[in-house]
Amino acid sequence: FWQGLANSLPMWLAPNLVTLLGFLPMALSYALVWNYCPFFTEPPPRPLAFFTAFTMFLYQTLDAVDGKQARRTGASSPLGQLFDHGCDCMACLAHHSVACMVLLPGGSVWTVAGLAGLQTGFFLAQWQEFHTGVLSTSFGPVGVTETQFGLIFLALFGATMGEEGLGAWAAARLSVPWWRGA
Repeated sequence: FWQGLANSLPMWLAPNLVTLLGFLPMALSYALVWNYCPFFTEPPPRPLAFFTAFTMFLYQTLDAVDGKQARRTGASSPLGQLFDHGCDCMACLAHHSVACMVLLPGGSVWTVAGLAGLQTGFFLAQWQEFHTGVLSTSFGPVGVTETQFGLIFLALFGATMGEEGLGAWAAARLSVPWWRGA
């Protein structure tokens, strides 16, 4: 799919522009999510959840195509890779907000821990690439692509449930028989 899409792009289209065209809608989605649910306690409006799923798919697709376009046009460079990975790092914030807009964890330690874990994983992958020359994007059968598709489906779930349904779903108490935590 992605190779075919890359082959359909015009040769004059710069790979960094492909990266930017995927990142900007994701950044807009991130800003809108923070505007509508800044504390992750209120469910997002249905159109915002659909828009977030769409921008996530667009980002994921164009992020997969930009490197193929760079190699196809002979424009691959360390600076282009830095730009791509910089946008990917910023997109991690948007990925976190996609999950939080549906799961509605509120301003808890778990929200911060989730973001810290995500950013730490991204940093460690970049550090590994720096030292080994190989960017590992998966842990076993689950990788970045599968995680992004999971987030797309999570945003579509939130959009399908709507504000009332998502609010009721997030407010439901989960009872675990062996857990006696507070």
